[in-house]
Amino acid sequence: MVIETPRKPNSALRKVGKIFFFGGKKIAAKIPGSGSIPQKFATVLIQGKGYKDTPGVKYKLVRGAYDCLPLFSKTKRRSVYGVMMPDSYKNWSASKYLENKNKGEDG
Repeated sequence: MVIETPRKPNSALRKVGKIFFFGGKKIAAKIPGSGSIPQKFATVLIQGKGYKDTPGVKYKLVRGAYDCLPLFSKTKRRSVYGVMMPDSYKNWSASKYLENKNKGEDG
């Protein structure tokens, strides 16, 4: 992960991940939201959407797919960050998400 600065007039810090394909191609992809960051050698899903204010970044990671975890604290705009509708917002946590995901892979 690399932190880059956007072009003028924006001034926020952008989290950018360097992604290497098996064929040898390298790209830079924006990591949306805050929270967990994929580990090295993680399998991620990318979406082709350019970020105009960050030079060289033409893709973004899809949260909630493969090894990139969703944002568990999101209650609005959940579909953007890969968060499913919980049974109750009070009892929903990352550990329950991972348990449900592991049960689905076994069956």
